Amino acid sequence: MKNAKLEYVNDIYSIIDSPRTIDEAVSRLLVLLTEGEKENIRMMQQDDLVLLQFDLGKAIRKAFVLNNENVELMVSCNSIDTQECSLKIIEGLWIQLNFNSRDLS
Repeated sequence: MKNAKLEYVNDIYSIIDSPRTIDEAVSRLLVLLTEGEKENIRMMQQDDLVLLQFDLGKAIRKAFVLNNENVELMVSCNSIDTQECSLKIIEGLWIQLNFNSRDLS
């Protein structure tokens, strides 16, 4: 019974573990954001995505542990700068919303 409990705990950690790639981060955002939030981001011009750094970018940096602890995600972003990495994730989200599947809920 003890092993079953440990397995359950490991399953929980795998769900809440920080994403390790930009694609994983974008996938999580697609689940977390409301349809309205996704539509607002989709409608933005790509050059204006930097304006999301103060709210969405900050939330990404905090939730995905972009303070040099999530090295794998930083490597995926090809950057050691947390703001640059969160912007790359936001850009990945925008690309997904604009150029990939229209059914992203």
